Amino acid sequence: MKPQLHNSLKNFIREESGQTTTEYILILAVVVTMIMQFKAKFKKILEGLLGKVDEQTDDIFE
Repeated sequence: MKPQLHNSLKNFIREESGQTTTEYILILAVVVTMIMQFKAKFKKILEGLLGKVDEQTDDIFE
């Protein structure tokens, strides 16, 4: 291998600037997958919380 090509390849492998973007995309993919898997459970919990808030505001204004 030519020394210049070898050095360029080593520098390319050591370059880390693109890794943060890749890591953010992977984290986002995991979060979206979890939300899709537990969508019904999240919806049930959220509806329960909003129902309690609605009941308490009705009690305050009555």
